Amino acid sequence: MLSVKSKKGLDYMDMILKTTDLCKNFKGQMAVNNVSLNIRRNSVYGLLGPNGAGKSTILKMVTGILRPTSGSIEFDGHPWKRNDLEHIGALIEMPPFTKI
Repeated sequence: MLSVKSKKGLDYMDMILKTTDLCKNFKGQMAVNNVSLNIRRNSVYGLLGPNGAGKSTILKMVTGILRPTSGSIEFDGHPWKRNDLEHIGALIEMPPFTKI
């Protein structure tokens, strides 16, 4: 059920992480080419692909270990900043737990 929609029809209020046309180039070798992700709050995702597909590179860019060659990263509706690193890392590494 969508409540607040952006221009593209996505539920913007539920978005915690968004990448747009993310690219990473290592010495002329394209490791990641125009990857766009929309990660919703309170969801579990998997990033699958063969060896060398760029999965680790994408996660390193999102967590700030690597800088993208081009593209943008938004965290909780705002452009990604270095001081978001701790919070972003916690979201990726630690799944939410529910009290029993």
